[in-house]
Amino acid sequence: MVEEINKALAGVHKVSPFDIQCVRKVHQIDESKPQFFYRPMFSSARYSRAFVDWMVAQHEKTSSFFEETRRAARA
Repeated sequence: MVEEINKALAGVHKVSPFDIQCVRKVHQIDESKPQFFYRPMFSSARYSRAFVDWMVAQHEKTSSFFEETRRAARA
């Protein structure tokens, strides 16, 4: 997923797995956004293309989206 987001951001910003973890925590993705998240019974979590598109759209609205989310996750 990190590669997909970085490709969609086209070099404007580079995200890390920690950025995605912060977004999941701060925006409660796993608990409140079933269109973004699926956990198979015997496998690790899967995230949809809609989640990637949503994060890119958030970054386009607010260029400091990932920085603000990291700060919020640490608080």
